[in-house]
Amino acid sequence: ANAITLDGCKKMALVFDTVVAGIELINCSSCKVQVMGGARTFTDDKCSGTQLILNCESLDAEVVSAKSSELNIVVPGANEGDEFKEFAIPEQFVSKWTGGKWVTECMAHTG
Repeated sequence: ANAITLDGCKKMALVFDTVVAGIELINCSSCKVQVMGGARTFTDDKCSGTQLILNCESLDAEVVSAKSSELNIVVPGANEGDEFKEFAIPEQFVSKWTGGKWVTECMAHTG
């Protein structure tokens, strides 16, 4: 496939082999996406509860999220046979006027 777009989907799972351009999720909730081959770009726009499962071939993909909550990315372990690890993508950012420009960073949660 050249590109995959999911718009307004709820509680669905998508498993695909390879996509040339990328995959885009818009206004989706509780969706799971798994790539078995390669992908270059993942876009998560206005979604909640997305789980993105990557493989070794897709680890260099760019993940772009906007107005999204609960985006988790699952990646394979460092060595073959290691368990997959899940990472939450930050939802909140802090912007400060520094040195004549706006600097935006992920909000760090300590606990």
